[in-house]
Amino acid sequence: MTRIRTKLAALWKDERGSAAVEFVTLFPLVFAMFFVSFESGYMVLRSAMLERSLDMTVRDLRLGNMKNPTVEYLQQRLCSRTDMFEDCERSLTIELTRVNASFNNLPDATAVCQRRSVEIQAGMQSNTVSTGQENELMVVRACLVVDSLFAYSFMGVDIAMADENGTYALLATSAFVNEPN
Repeated sequence: MTRIRTKLAALWKDERGSAAVEFVTLFPLVFAMFFVSFESGYMVLRSAMLERSLDMTVRDLRLGNMKNPTVEYLQQRLCSRTDMFEDCERSLTIELTRVNASFNNLPDATAVCQRRSVEIQAGMQSNTVSTGQENELMVVRACLVVDSLFAYSFMGVDIAMADENGTYALLATSAFVNEPN
């Protein structure tokens, strides 16, 4: 019994490999934090690029540079302003809403987004675009479904996830008022 006790005591006092144990326990946590921070930074960059592209497209729409635009044309114009998104036109949904003078028909918080595959399509859009009347407020929303860089790096960002395949939805909103002629 004393022989086992002395061997256990010697084993307990042995410090060889203690750095390896610390490395094995902390490395996955540090690496996961790196993935999460890189993914969230890239998501913010993509969101900013979508906002910029939408603002430039809405500016052309507001100034009347587009005559009788369609949804496909707006998608094409918005996607041509950035090279950051793969398969942009297939993953983008644009929604134009006329807001009346009493502001009781503002769009709700849930955006109409389309997914890339037909099975998970949520929301429909019409092909015609109405840019509104004089002195009318128009709210334009663009929803883009993009792939994440690291599919399982969203530890605390599950709210932004669109589905379990590692894609999430980016939403950009802009507004303009039709000036009187």
